[in-house]
Amino acid sequence: MSDGLIATYDSRADVLYITTRPGVPGRSKHGQFGLVLRYDIGTDEPIGVTVVDFTEFWRYRADQLIDEIAAHLHTPRQIAYEAVHKYLH
Repeated sequence: MSDGLIATYDSRADVLYITTRPGVPGRSKHGQFGLVLRYDIGTDEPIGVTVVDFTEFWRYRADQLIDEIAAHLHTPRQIAYEAVHKYLH
């Protein structure tokens, strides 16, 4: 799996989408605190995280969110930080 994360933010819905492989068919599993964990249908590898209520809930919990993303996607914490930080303003 690549260490690169692609993040997009929908400000109208307050949802942050993070993926390692855009366009790959996936299945979802609802995690804690409004996180939706995405898995590749064919390999069951983690491929993304959808963060519901991103700014409303996670603004003051950024460290926890970054840890959750890094753990789920098996990526270095710094990579997860870079994907999330640019949208926390």
